[in-house]
Amino acid sequence: MVSSFLPHTSRFCCQKKKIRSGNRKKPSSFNIESVLDSNVSKNATAIGRRACDAIQNRSPSWLWRVSFLLFVCISLLFYNYAFRNPFDLPFCDLDGTCHENPEIPSPRTVYSAWNKKQYDDWWQYYELLNKRAEIYAKKRQAMYNSDDGKTTTKNPRPLILLGDSITESWSGTGLGIKKVRATQVPEVLEDELSSSAGFDPIVLAMAGDQTQHLLYRLENGHMRAAQLQSPNNESLLYDPSAIFVVMIGTNNLGSGELPVPTTKGVLAVVEYLLEQTAKAGCHVMLFQVLPRGDGKTILPKLCPPRCSSTENNTPYTSFLPPIRKVNEGVRDGIQRLHETYSASRIQLVDCGSEFLNNNYDDQKDHVDSNYEVKKKLMPDMLHPNAIGHRILAKCILNYVDQINE
Repeated sequence: MVSSFLPHTSRFCCQKKKIRSGNRKKPSSFNIESVLDSNVSKNATAIGRRACDAIQNRSPSWLWRVSFLLFVCISLLFYNYAFRNPFDLPFCDLDGTCHENPEIPSPRTVYSAWNKKQYDDWWQYYELLNKRAEIYAKKRQAMYNSDDGKTTTKNPRPLILLGDSITESWSGTGLGIKKVRATQVPEVLEDELSSSAGFDPIVLAMAGDQTQHLLYRLENGHMRAAQLQSPNNESLLYDPSAIFVVMIGTNNLGSGELPVPTTKGVLAVVEYLLEQTAKAGCHVMLFQVLPRGDGKTILPKLCPPRCSSTENNTPYTSFLPPIRKVNEGVRDGIQRLHETYSASRIQLVDCGSEFLNNNYDDQKDHVDSNYEVKKKLMPDMLHPNAIGHRILAKCILNYVDQINE
């Protein structure tokens, strides 16, 4: 019986080797199961090789070894499919390689969503924002049709607010869910940036988004907010009076991305907006990445790979140095963009200095008011509250005053 079984098993091992040597086709689109499958196949392949070697060597204990290895293999397969949460996969691997490129448009994936619920919430809210952009565009179209395209108090200027959770706070939500930290922020929007100030704002922002996620949204529906039907109704044109206000990049750093790729991602967003609206000459205001004071809480979770010392895995303690590098890199990149696009169309705005705590002492613990940022403006060390958003609104108003001169 043993001798009759061995040839069959050997052929099985050879067939498996042949399959492994073939090329695997890359999935045409992202799905959660493909991430699991790739991890399972690596484990199963290694165990399978050991099983085949044991069979072909035909050592005295080969049957026991094969039985044990097959048991382990089946157990691993069951564990991976039944218990492993794909959303536990790190955004960046231990070697520093991150799974999403800040310059390449991407929706949220298992690497950038915290869990399945957030992943589903992101897609649901993305679709909702697409509908919001369409409704807004139709409303703008009706205004222009009834007023011959003039921007007046009756027909206020479109203000398109793009970004992450800080920008979404203008709506009082996070992925469409009401947030306590954003209490009274929508009222600030109404007071400072509504029709009474000559604006028609729309908030197209999603909590947790990085540059690649905003790029994806812009390429897949959200630019509709700035479009109007051409006079002959044959095509869509961008509204020359539209102002894009962008704040993005802090979540790239907060996920473990390095300053240089983050900088490239921010510039990719700006260049996309400038390129798409080149004929219309739309204006783009870019906020510098705001300071944040949650480094001592978040950065230890990113080490490794982001450690100040790789020998003993010592984490960084502050986000301020990488934020500074990103803002410097973006400033240089904006200057390069001026060679292609009119300097009057894009401006980098520093509103972050208002949030910094100049009395911070990094040798002391977080006690009393010893934080890198002003807690009265950023209670959670990351998101400006209503008072902080009033400062952001003033920065926007100052920018609009400049381009109107």
